[in-house]
Amino acid sequence: MAKRWTKQEIETLKKIYPTANREELEKTFNRSISAITFKANNLDLKRQQYWTKKEEALLRKYYASLPDSELSELLGRTVASIRNKASRLNLKKHKTASSAQPWTQEEIKKLRQLYPTESKQVLTDTFNRSMNAIRNKAFQLGISRSSTKK
Repeated sequence: MAKRWTKQEIETLKKIYPTANREELEKTFNRSISAITFKANNLDLKRQQYWTKKEEALLRKYYASLPDSELSELLGRTVASIRNKASRLNLKKHKTASSAQPWTQEEIKKLRQLYPTESKQVLTDTFNRSMNAIRNKAFQLGISRSSTKK
């Protein structure tokens, strides 16, 4: 069950939320940054933490290749903040090789045969694609897994 916010915690949050960094907030309230942000949003509190040139440079350098969760740790900002700033800077993630490859007719034929009954391991090994990519393509084609999956 979620820990209730005391009146004192709410007053402290109102005072420090606009300028405190992630670590300060988590340490002060002994809560996750998502719980703190949720409460702050409910109180209509806004952050006043502007991006430094150094932070922007790091974001530009690593955004394409690092996961947002790692950038969040590196920069001490929320994932939402990372994505928002990246969008404003018009930064894009690198596409992986498998997501850039269209499905061939031969692969589609094989998918229709194997998807209903084969194990996830066989499918990922056969197509050299993630299970998500395989599921998405099967969904597009209207293919379902049988109830007696391996």
